[in-house]
Amino acid sequence: MDIFTLISEDHGYIQDLLEQICLINPRNHEYKIASFMKLREAVIAHNEAEDGTLYIALNAYPATKETAKLLYNEHEEINAAMSALSNAALTPHEWRKKFSQFRHMLLAHIANEENKVFTEAHHVISPEMAQELRISMEEMKYIKQELFHKAS
Repeated sequence: MDIFTLISEDHGYIQDLLEQICLINPRNHEYKIASFMKLREAVIAHNEAEDGTLYIALNAYPATKETAKLLYNEHEEINAAMSALSNAALTPHEWRKKFSQFRHMLLAHIANEENKVFTEAHHVISPEMAQELRISMEEMKYIKQELFHKAS
C-alpha cells in the first residue's frame, strides 16, 4: 500500500461518516453533533497527517508547488467550517445548513485530490517515496488519534 491508497481509504471512511450524519433524524440533534465530533476527529487527523507528508512532498517540486498551496488553503477552509459547526449556540436549522455547506466543500476537496492531485503527484513522487510517505502518514495519524483519546 502507498500513500495514495491510504488517503483513498481515509476518504472512504470520511465519506461514510458524512453519509451516516445525513441519515440521522433531524430531531436527534444531539446524536448528530456527537457523530460530527467523531467525523471532526477523523478529518483533523487525516488533514494534519496529509499536510505533514503528501503536501510537503508536493511543495518540494516546482510542478506541484502551487497545487500544494491550494490544498493547504482548502484544509484551512475545512478547519474553519468544522470550527463553525462546533459552535454550541447554533440552532439545529443553522447547524444543518452549515453542515450541508461543509459536506459539499469536503466532498469537492476529496474529489479534487483523487481525480486531479493524485495524477499530478504520480509525476513527481516515486513509488518508493509513496511507500515511505504512507508509513509517515500512518504514524502521524496514530499519534493524533491517541492525543484525541487522551483528551476525552
